[in-house]
Amino acid sequence: MDGEIPGDRATTCGWTMYPTAYEIKNGQLKICFECKQCGKHHRNKRADDDEAQKLDDYMKEYKEILY
Repeated sequence: MDGEIPGDRATTCGWTMYPTAYEIKNGQLKICFECKQCGKHHRNKRADDDEAQKLDDYMKEYKEILY
């Protein structure tokens, strides 16, 4: 995951990122992720291989893990 500069991959946490929200902005789906360990938030454009139709299920699963 990026640190302070996009693309720097400087974060040393190394834990799993989970989707927490998504939005459509300028015609593109953007997904907000949160690190399970350190809580850092990161937003990415949807990749071609992302299963966007399953985002709601993934977010629900993450909330169940936390609580």
